[in-house]
Amino acid sequence: MKLTSWPSSPAIRTSAVIALAGAGLFAGLTYDVAEHGESAHFDHAVQDLAVTHRTGWMTAAMQAVTWLGSAVVLVPLLVVATAHLLIARRALRAAVQIWVAYLGAVALYTIAKAVVERPRRPVGELITNASGASFPSGHATQAIATWGTLVLVLACARVPRVRTALLIGTTLIVVLIGASRIYLGAHWLTDVLAGYALGGAWIALLFVMVLWSRSRDAFPPPTTGPNGQY
Repeated sequence: MKLTSWPSSPAIRTSAVIALAGAGLFAGLTYDVAEHGESAHFDHAVQDLAVTHRTGWMTAAMQAVTWLGSAVVLVPLLVVATAHLLIARRALRAAVQIWVAYLGAVALYTIAKAVVERPRRPVGELITNASGASFPSGHATQAIATWGTLVLVLACARVPRVRTALLIGTTLIVVLIGASRIYLGAHWLTDVLAGYALGGAWIALLFVMVLWSRSRDAFPPPTTGPNGQY
């Protein structure tokens, strides 16, 4: 019997491609930012557009939306989700996965910020609390990793219509969080895009590992007999 070291599930292959694409995009953006490359040239145009079109009601809305990508909201959300997974679904593994997704995203963007050390946008344009290095956006990174993992874990048992609605809603939240960081002057466009790429690559990698583990549990390798035969 021929053994394979990697499951052939389309979901695993697709997730692996997404992880590699996200990692590649993050690497490209990091290089461009460090070398003042082409993609970073769009930052100032987007910055000027955001500042020019600020209004009172939009500012209030963006200041509210941006909290959805902060630890102040994400940590309590994860606590509630953990309680639901443990009590209602007895899903310890899933509860661990959502925390791994969040904490891993925080660790990754913290390391990246320390390596790149990109300055924030001008203080005069900042209308929210922000400090430290700018690249990548921590809000964008942990938002896509946390909200994305939550929808994958919590929506898996739902009917297709509900799963689709949850996916669209989650995508909208993540996009608005990134837009709020640019609008409020906390980040450049490339900071947000890099955060999406890093967080997306991270949860795709986690998804690969989860699916691979389940595949191995479902189809364990054959054992050898006394003469070494399968």
